[in-house]
Amino acid sequence: MTAIGGPRKDDAAYMVLLAVSLCHLLNDVMQSVLAAIYPLLQEEFALSFWQIGLMTLAFQVTASLFQPLVGMLTDRHPFPQSLPLGMGSTLVGLILLASAQSYPMLLVGAMLIDKEITLQLFFQMQKGLAFILTTIAVLYVLLRIFYNRLVKAEAQIADQALLARVGARVARVGGWSIDLQTGLVSWSNEAGRILGFPPDEITTWTDASSYFAEESAQSIARATEACISAGVPFDDEFDFRREDGSLLHLRVAGQPRMNEAGEIVRVEGALQDVTELRQTEMSLAESRRQFRELTNAMPHIVWTAKPSGEIDFVTRKFVDFTGFENEVVAARKWLSTIHPDDLETATKAWLASSSTGNPYRAEFRFRRHDGEYRWHLVTARAAYDEKGNITRWFGSASDIHDSKNAEENLASLAQRLTNTLESM
Repeated sequence: MTAIGGPRKDDAAYMVLLAVSLCHLLNDVMQSVLAAIYPLLQEEFALSFWQIGLMTLAFQVTASLFQPLVGMLTDRHPFPQSLPLGMGSTLVGLILLASAQSYPMLLVGAMLIDKEITLQLFFQMQKGLAFILTTIAVLYVLLRIFYNRLVKAEAQIADQALLARVGARVARVGGWSIDLQTGLVSWSNEAGRILGFPPDEITTWTDASSYFAEESAQSIARATEACISAGVPFDDEFDFRREDGSLLHLRVAGQPRMNEAGEIVRVEGALQDVTELRQTEMSLAESRRQFRELTNAMPHIVWTAKPSGEIDFVTRKFVDFTGFENEVVAARKWLSTIHPDDLETATKAWLASSSTGNPYRAEFRFRRHDGEYRWHLVTARAAYDEKGNITRWFGSASDIHDSKNAEENLASLAQRLTNTLESM
């Protein structure tokens, strides 16, 4: 009979069942930890499928080998210290997985995780110490992995922010926003630097817009008003005069930002200093204009071609000669003006020069606007960059029709004279 106040058999059975359940729970957790973190390990160490399979094989083989060995040794030669050693082995394995810097360390960590030793340990150790230690180890592994991922993500974000700042500085792009409740304007550091505003200066949109040139001020006022009232985004170019008097050409884009109720509360966007770009475009346009004036003043036809050999420019003299509407049409249809008997020879010579870079020289007849074909001497040379690549072809066409006819007449006269002398 059970003594009054002593432990009952049912209580002991429940305690054993509870211990067994906890052991199996931890056993299943231990088995699933490694497989659960495979995606994290694969991303962190760029593992291949065969490397992940080898880790699984190492984990399963060591567990299968240790199970009969541990059972045989502990049954014949009880060794209580083997239990803490087994727990230490599992703990070391988990720590290695969390702090591994190479694939071999991952393999060693997987082999040290022995679920059979851990299971026996729970059956024999009291007060749940093994459960607490192993749970801490598992949590440490997971926290360490997620901490590493967090540190890596923060480093990537910092790198991206640095690249964004460098890109903004190089591209001369900055951000801005208008708080419609206060009317204050916020500038990014780069936007403030472009506009000449101190980083800590607070200004209103009314004050900021007063720096735009008169016509630009009216245009940007209309654009922002439409954005505020109707939510219409804008993207246009405006002239802005800094406090030091320098004039900037800005590309300004803006769009509305709404709250949860659908009300427009901010206007935000970006601005870019395109002053140098516009000055370069103006200089290029002026150079092109001067080139056209110079070539149109020449007594012969001047033309240019792309590196591929496609004609892309002819002077006004060729337009007047052929009767085409403009230079663009004349450049596109110049082949149609070549005499049919000369077309094959002229095009073959041009294709050969454009593919090899050799100077081009040919004589053929162009059709004039009145239908008459006149002989021309057509020459071209390639222009090269510093790497030796063709960047453009420059050519000319000179009317040699009269001299060609004179040569033919002289040759005919000489032939007649020769025939006369031979017949005497």
